[in-house]
Amino acid sequence: MRRAECVAVLAPVPNGGLRLLAPPSYLVAGNISVRLKRGNGEVFAWKKNELAATTERLAELATFREDLTRILEEAPAQ
Repeated sequence: MRRAECVAVLAPVPNGGLRLLAPPSYLVAGNISVRLKRGNGEVFAWKKNELAATTERLAELATFREDLTRILEEAPAQ
């Protein structure tokens, strides 16, 4: 699932629904990145490509994570 540059990998669960396979992350060079410490800060990295984990990007990712969690936890309408 993707929204802007935020991405999450989902998997089906028995009896319907979806679950997160890993924490949501940011796209770097079009690929799912990992968040790493670099010096005094953090970056989102994929191979040799890095993107600074700015306050704005972290806020965007937190909102995406919260929205996705809420959607996944909502009970389906009967």
